[in-house]
Amino acid sequence: MSRSFFVLGFFVFCAVAGGAAAQDADTRFLSVLPEIPLPGDLSEHPGRAVLFDKPGGRIARATASGVIAPGEVLDFYARTLPSLGWSAEGDSDVLYMRGGESLVLEIEQEQTTVVHFLLNP
Repeated sequence: MSRSFFVLGFFVFCAVAGGAAAQDADTRFLSVLPEIPLPGDLSEHPGRAVLFDKPGGRIARATASGVIAPGEVLDFYARTLPSLGWSAEGDSDVLYMRGGESLVLEIEQEQTTVVHFLLNP
């Protein structure tokens, strides 16, 4: 009896882990900030990405755009960034801190939503 529970538990674990891996495989990240995910409706403009990695810390700039409401972008990062170690600074929904780095989200609404990611030490 206990062997069948073990086998059943193993199959449940594999199904859950496989589903999580499939979800993670679909997640895209910024090229210069591989720890910052992109919501599904945003696409990075890789030609506009810049990274300076110096002894005093990283400075990075990246831009992404897509057909998504600015509020959805803010909600995505408010849900996602804290699980990656970032904390919102005060009541801000555009300034996050982690260690000695700050991440600012600048959002513009044009024909599409444009998000600028600014990382500073």
